[in-house]
Amino acid sequence: MNENFDNLGLIPELLQTIKEIGYTIPTQIQNDAIPLVLQKQDFIGLAKTGSGKTAAFALPMIQRIIQERIKGLVLVPTRELALQVWEETVKFSKRVKINAVVVYGGASMDQQVFKLQQNPDIIIATPGRLLDHMRRRTVNLSQTAIVVLDEADRMFDMGFRDDIYQILSQTRRERQTMLFSATMNDEVIRLAKRYMKSTQKIGEETHIPLDKIKQIYYEVEREFKPHLLLRILQTENPSLAMIFCNRREDTERITEYLNKYGMNAVCLHAGMRQNKRQNVMEDFKQSKVNILVATDVAARGIDIKNVSHIINYDIHENPDNYLHRIGRTARAGETGKAITIIEPAEYRYITEIEYVIKRTMRKGNVDEFGPLLEVRFERHYQQNRSFQRQGQRYGQGGHRPSGHGGQSHGGGRPRFGGNRNRR
Repeated sequence: MNENFDNLGLIPELLQTIKEIGYTIPTQIQNDAIPLVLQKQDFIGLAKTGSGKTAAFALPMIQRIIQERIKGLVLVPTRELALQVWEETVKFSKRVKINAVVVYGGASMDQQVFKLQQNPDIIIATPGRLLDHMRRRTVNLSQTAIVVLDEADRMFDMGFRDDIYQILSQTRRERQTMLFSATMNDEVIRLAKRYMKSTQKIGEETHIPLDKIKQIYYEVEREFKPHLLLRILQTENPSLAMIFCNRREDTERITEYLNKYGMNAVCLHAGMRQNKRQNVMEDFKQSKVNILVATDVAARGIDIKNVSHIINYDIHENPDNYLHRIGRTARAGETGKAITIIEPAEYRYITEIEYVIKRTMRKGNVDEFGPLLEVRFERHYQQNRSFQRQGQRYGQGGHRPSGHGGQSHGGGRPRFGGNRNRR
């Protein structure tokens, strides 16, 4: 294990950049991956959250591209992660001339076509949108000599297998392929054997100490979820808690609602500016705030050892995602608690999680919060007659309401959520 980056083979320009960023000692995945990328070897990188894997592939990829005048491609599962990887790549390229573009669904095709016409060195893309460009013949991957599949297990979970296979078939046959994944499932192994020259593995598969995590779930109707969450936090009094929502709009609404009732919470999602996200994370790491409300993608890369509670405000339909979330507590030999709030129709997700973790989750009694919950309900609704209009504007990025965190539906009760598949 190298004690600094000087012995990993990186050029002076990159070394100076990472020094300014504040990197001093390489993580295990960086130590193992950077030399292999520079040696043009294929490999599978098993990397957990907070391991620094973006730098592990981006830094040596940049170096190879400027030295060999080749093209690179990074495939990621989501828009948010695509933006995050692109931002990191641009940051690492500060002292070298690299043109990196990001391509994802939901953005203007015309703008992306214009950027792709500028002959980019690195394309960072979600599989679906990149395939759209391939069908329109607005991108040519025939000169792509380096391919990174980031969070490959999650891309397979999201149904991108065939897209990935089709994309890889259009790149150079003699390319370097790197696959990064938190877990080694059958799909990952199958792709590696089919498209990679070597299936050598570096890093370690993520291990979650389930015996040290107390897991419990509560079942409640959707309109009661924010208030149940508040009562859970008041009862548990966590030292550091991470609350996961499936939609970025809900991170803002939940945060504002909790702070209204005296909690010390901040939100984190990929729609925030990079400097704002960094400030939020710094405050959470230093315990200036003790509650972080986040989306899954925004929380990736967070590595804090003393998180006492993980709360799934929204359950995720993928058990692996549940494990990624709760794996942020009970670190360094400590114990932790994972609390999940579900709606009645979501119980099937609990059974799927139980099958994967091979243990039964305890169902908590919502009635223990009964009287206090109802009092807070009615008091909140009576004080917020204009909740609906303000909450809707806030959720859509308009005028920020003062003192209100949600939107109301029929009778003034705020509802949080909506389309659960929107991230």
